[in-house]
Amino acid sequence: MGTVLTLLMVVARQSIIRMFINDADVVNYGIQMIIALQLSGPVIGIMFLCINTIQGMGKALPSLILTICRQGLVFIPLILILNGMFGLDGVIYAQPAADYISIVLSVVICMLIFKNMEHVEKEDLIDQEE
Repeated sequence: MGTVLTLLMVVARQSIIRMFINDADVVNYGIQMIIALQLSGPVIGIMFLCINTIQGMGKALPSLILTICRQGLVFIPLILILNGMFGLDGVIYAQPAADYISIVLSVVICMLIFKNMEHVEKEDLIDQEE
């Protein structure tokens, strides 16, 4: 679904922007922004799946941290750094960069929690056998 909506946004980007404003400069910046924001569209669901899985396992703190990473812990420093390095282009691409960093972080945390669960289950089996 993310891929379909991403393709729709990329194909219809100019029409979507022109529904709200018709200034050529703003439309050009808007097109660049839509493309940048859609770079993570097809895979952002992975992060939400990891967050919901971790929350469903009763791990509230890691779930909360991952939830605020995308728009806070990762995005805010990244927007400041990329703005200093690349100006407006850095600001535009800060969100997809933050999304990808947050996706990787969520997968790593999810895998660590799963690995820890396997270790605890093995210890429980050993204790039961004794």
